[in-house]
Amino acid sequence: MGETISKVLYPNDKTENGRSWRLVQQYFFVTCSLRDIIRRHRKQPANSWDNFADKVAIQLNDTHPAIAIVSCCASWSTKTVCRGSSLDPRSAG
Repeated sequence: MGETISKVLYPNDKTENGRSWRLVQQYFFVTCSLRDIIRRHRKQPANSWDNFADKVAIQLNDTHPAIAIVSCCASWSTKTVCRGSSLDPRSAG
């Protein structure tokens, strides 16, 4: 059973299929983590996008840095994330 779990968590990336699976897996984990950070920040009434950088630090190590940046951009560009903040294009004026 442990070997099966290892094959899922750490796919062999020597093949094209393995590299593709690894990329999908990394994107999934990074996106879930970032959305959780955003969700927990926004859950506190005193928090907004204006204090996000003061309250949150995200460390990019050598494992998933490029994927995290793309995922952040995608998350921050959605209407639900930006709605009612200074990043909301409707609030520009």
